[in-house]
Amino acid sequence: MRRLLDLSAEDVFDELFKLAPEKVNAVKEAIVNFVNQKLDRLGLSVQNLDTQFADGVLLLLLIGQLEGFFLHLKEFYLTPTSPAEMVK
Repeated sequence: MRRLLDLSAEDVFDELFKLAPEKVNAVKEAIVNFVNQKLDRLGLSVQNLDTQFADGVLLLLLIGQLEGFFLHLKEFYLTPTSPAEMVK
């Protein structure tokens, strides 16, 4: 267990993929449940982390919920259509 505590977050996921690939989906499901619990306050939900977090919008809203601040919708593109809009 001590070895896992010494790893960075990226390394922990790499270890999970190597040592217990059958548990990857369970971890993803737990993350989706956590995200949905927090985004439910905004009337939003996530089914697929890979696609729905790709443009950064839900991630921004999740961070706002976790940190207790409101993001003005004018501050970012709610439906970005280009990589530049996603970065903003």
